[in-house]
Amino acid sequence: MTTERCVIKDDFSASAVPGTLSGDHAACSPDDRSRYRRRVRDLDGVIGIDHGALRIGWSPNAGWQRASIAYGPVSAAPGVAALVRIEHALPTSKLDDEVWAGPGDVFPSLAVGFYGEDHPVRPDRSGAAFVFDAHDGANARLLAGGSVALERVQNVVFDLAIVRRRDDVAYLLASYEGVPGAVDFDALRLVALGPLPDGDDWWLGIHSRVLGEVDYQVDARVLAVRVAHVDLAFLEPLSRFDLTGRGQLVEPWSVTDGEVELGPRGAGAVRNEPVATVPVEHSASLVRAQVELAGPAARGAIELGPRGARALLRPGAATLEQRDAQDQWHRASHASTGTIGIGQTGVVELLADDHHRRLRINGNDVAAVLCPPAFGTEDSLAITYEGQGFRLRTLEVYPGVVARPASFVLDPPWDGAGTVEVFRDTFDGPLQPLDARAPWRHRMGAGRFISGNGRLAVDATRERSNPGRTVYAVDWDDPDFVDVAVVIQPPGTTRGTGHMGRGGICLWESPDDYVVVNFWLDDAFHGSSISMFVHANGSEPHWHHDATWSNAGARIQPGVAKELRIVSDGDHIVVRLAGEPVLWRRRTDIRQDADALHMTAVGLVANWEWGDDTGSVFRDFVLRGRA
Repeated sequence: MTTERCVIKDDFSASAVPGTLSGDHAACSPDDRSRYRRRVRDLDGVIGIDHGALRIGWSPNAGWQRASIAYGPVSAAPGVAALVRIEHALPTSKLDDEVWAGPGDVFPSLAVGFYGEDHPVRPDRSGAAFVFDAHDGANARLLAGGSVALERVQNVVFDLAIVRRRDDVAYLLASYEGVPGAVDFDALRLVALGPLPDGDDWWLGIHSRVLGEVDYQVDARVLAVRVAHVDLAFLEPLSRFDLTGRGQLVEPWSVTDGEVELGPRGAGAVRNEPVATVPVEHSASLVRAQVELAGPAARGAIELGPRGARALLRPGAATLEQRDAQDQWHRASHASTGTIGIGQTGVVELLADDHHRRLRINGNDVAAVLCPPAFGTEDSLAITYEGQGFRLRTLEVYPGVVARPASFVLDPPWDGAGTVEVFRDTFDGPLQPLDARAPWRHRMGAGRFISGNGRLAVDATRERSNPGRTVYAVDWDDPDFVDVAVVIQPPGTTRGTGHMGRGGICLWESPDDYVVVNFWLDDAFHGSSISMFVHANGSEPHWHHDATWSNAGARIQPGVAKELRIVSDGDHIVVRLAGEPVLWRRRTDIRQDADALHMTAVGLVANWEWGDDTGSVFRDFVLRGRA
């Protein structure tokens, strides 16, 4: 058993002006300070510390080896582990001339991982790393060891952990509850197992290539860094089977419809087409098996019962299936490249959680689907033999969620929830201008909202769009907390009709200080976004550090109503779309000179964002406060 100890701990408590951190310095360490270094490379003077977090700022000069921070060196022994709490400025950051052409394209923006050197040339292609990938521009991805760990990555806080095991590296993560494929901050989710990087000593590195897009300047934030030596017991498999040897497959396995016999090359069928089943814990989420397809007729399946996921394997092909409510299997994804050929052996990984089904062979993604929860059955793992020559040599079953090592236990990032409903407006009654409906008041702009018949509509059309940012709000008497939600229906019924959706929520202190969060839906882009604008100290240079956004892909559509919810203490702002966290920022992340809002009113907005709203509809506006 390894005695756990944290050797590097950085919470960024000492402020530093951007451009003053470059060079080699002693790392913050509970251990011997002289042993570990914090090395910063900052060619453009964009790395600093403020408000208790590292800031990696926007730079006009994109590229690796320009803005990075490394900690180490640490011995690359089993049990060495790192955790980085990071708030990416924009996961879909990419260069303007990078145009997505297909699934194989990767546009990396930021990498976090263990490396054999402090500032590698290509941190996205070396080491053991998480890499943020802009992908198609509408939906970002998070890669782990080169494999896709998360699809549809939003602009929220993530804890990213990398742990050296005996023969491989484990990748784990956490975020807010409701982030697809993640687990909340009191635990970690295992998302990938990958090969060991080179080197007897490693550096933990955080490397930025590009932040922002089309000249928008956004800053990434690192909230905490930990490097520790941990006991690996928390990453032990739930079950491990060596299927080589002699004799029949016996308990805890059960075999029906034939016989399975052990041999020096693994467990194979000797009669009929048997099904071998073994109980597994309900938490099982990842299966890793060493599979041989010895002949052209070799066929088999690995089924993870609790998750309702199955991998079908034959020479030159692999299929990922999921079970429905009627207990029927459906093809989710199929691949004919990167699979196991005749006479070959490969490592097959079947990973399934509540939002992803993924099949990897020899560390490469070959089939995947992003889906709602599938329907599991009994807590068992089933191996189906459908042809001679299908053999399993080893089999490991891992849980999806594991406890955190003590060194990685951190207070969760700020969040909140109102417990008392203070105000609700369902906009019933006759049609009338909103400023004639108490307690609503017009705060800004030349547009008009019309209330009545259970809805509030921006008084605009395609031919007569709303004239600039327009805000209506109700007074609010708790300046340091609000939980506000509204259902927004963007205008139009389908794409390509010229409508523009810019409806949203406004947190208001005064005409000089407020925050706007709005839907952005436009025919100019194949996706959509949730956008945030910070107006502070009477100014908002739109082209600089006053806006950020999180791309929402196809989740915002014309005519489809979705709830937008914001919880804020005036500084932290947590945004959810239909219950899913999609944007987390502090006002000081966007504007360092922005004090916390003292909210005096909360309301609704039709914003200008490269075009004006053409008729968004609001329903069921709710304000919740603290008890």
